[in-house]
Amino acid sequence: ELQSYFMKRIEKFLNENNRTLIGWDEILEGGLPEEATVMSWRGFKGGWEASAAGHDVIMTPTSHLYFDYYQGSPDHEPVAFNAFTPLERVYEFRPVLDSMSVEQKKHVLGGQANLWAEYVPTEEHSEYMLFPRLAALAEVVWSPEEQLDWEDFSVRIRRMMERFEVMGINYAKSAYAIQPESDIDLETGEITIKLKSEFPNTEIRYALNEEELTAESSVYESEIKVDTDTKIKAAVFSNSKVMGPVMDKTFQFHKAVAKPVTYKYPFNKSYASTGETALVNVLKGSKYFKDGRWQGWIGNPAIVTIDLEETTTVNEVVVGSLEEQGTGIYFPQHLKVEVSKDGKTFEEVASLERDYQTNPGAKIENFELKFETQENIQFVRVSIEPLAKTPNGGGAWLFLDEIQVK
Repeated sequence: ELQSYFMKRIEKFLNENNRTLIGWDEILEGGLPEEATVMSWRGFKGGWEASAAGHDVIMTPTSHLYFDYYQGSPDHEPVAFNAFTPLERVYEFRPVLDSMSVEQKKHVLGGQANLWAEYVPTEEHSEYMLFPRLAALAEVVWSPEEQLDWEDFSVRIRRMMERFEVMGINYAKSAYAIQPESDIDLETGEITIKLKSEFPNTEIRYALNEEELTAESSVYESEIKVDTDTKIKAAVFSNSKVMGPVMDKTFQFHKAVAKPVTYKYPFNKSYASTGETALVNVLKGSKYFKDGRWQGWIGNPAIVTIDLEETTTVNEVVVGSLEEQGTGIYFPQHLKVEVSKDGKTFEEVASLERDYQTNPGAKIENFELKFETQENIQFVRVSIEPLAKTPNGGGAWLFLDEIQVK
């Protein structure tokens, strides 16, 4: 009510000076000023409600129009706010909703992109975040909807990128980046890898292991299957030229791949990855914590027991972890490895202590715990303790993507 009183009072002053009040959709709370225009940023709901009440609306949802978000994999992009708005999603934006009445639609003034600058220190970086996403938004808001077609746009925007080159604009080539999709057959331990880029109908070439990636490399035509350590390099080519970032990804197999896993404390349902085999499926996560490859805990350690299903020798465990302190994700504080021949009696063979360090960005680290070779081992238990207390005093998230047993 106090906010509403304040906004109405300010609107009166603005109107007396031939100005119009525009406010983020929070101004809906407590009652809108009579002639206010609403900027709908928390999705489309605020814009719908404001237009239903007879107010003008500018649609600017975080889901489509926040250009401080990543537009490609954080593994290849400059630091950005840890969310994802690729070029195609911008093109999917429609400021007017089908559920609006004819009268409501008249109140939609258009759309607005937002580029907040916490992570954008230079004009060159600003251009990178704006282009080509700004061109996608321009087409969406200035064209009849029946003429909008992503496949057609993806051809024309590539021509526009050539113009950006001539104009000296530092545009992003993220839409050319290879987006790998991988799945594991838990029975055979074989991984199936699919390669694509955001742009449809592109020429993708790839090279395996120590092969050099060139314009003469194999053309990707169907999924790639691997069951041993394999490095894959891939990129989009056009006229024998690499068009975007080169994917360089290694799939590392180990003794725990596709083996049964039990958890003392369950992982958080919001960050379950692929479930109970996520930590032994060879599929590694990126710096984007919502990529579906990370398994998360908060309030408990990750205590994981792996049944190797046969006795073998082991001498190393590697734990993959993510840190993104801005979102409350921290590297572990303590790691411990125990081994057992029967699954009942365990012996500690390695441990690692890690002191807290300030880290301003997203970082992936593989924590290696080496020990003397242990023979006739069938069970490996790994205990990973999260940071006890964050600098702000709250609980710390612990994110893991793979536990390798060697």
